[in-house]
Amino acid sequence: IIFSACAVVLLCLKSHSRGREMSCRPRVIRVFRNGDPHHAGERVMLKASINTMQKLYDQVNSQVKLVTGGCRKLLRPNGQQVSELADFVDGEAVLALSGEPLSREHMPAGALA
Repeated sequence: IIFSACAVVLLCLKSHSRGREMSCRPRVIRVFRNGDPHHAGERVMLKASINTMQKLYDQVNSQVKLVTGGCRKLLRPNGQQVSELADFVDGEAVLALSGEPLSREHMPAGALA
């Protein structure tokens, strides 16, 4: 059975504990600007309202404020592109790119930790 990210979020949203609605804890990623070695990164929460990659790119644009344009790609520090919401791991670091190539020589130190 193949689950989409939306289906997983919907399954996770409503669980009941002692009559109260509780939601699953959203995953948090740290997003760094590509080529900015001094950028400390921004915490971005993957809440249920972020259910497409475009919505995530919009959130990254509002929080990270890339100098080179709008976010079009998110890469892991090893260069692997993350193209599905379900592929994100809680606490992982990713680099935001707007179209430029990955800058390995100016990698933010926090992205490597």
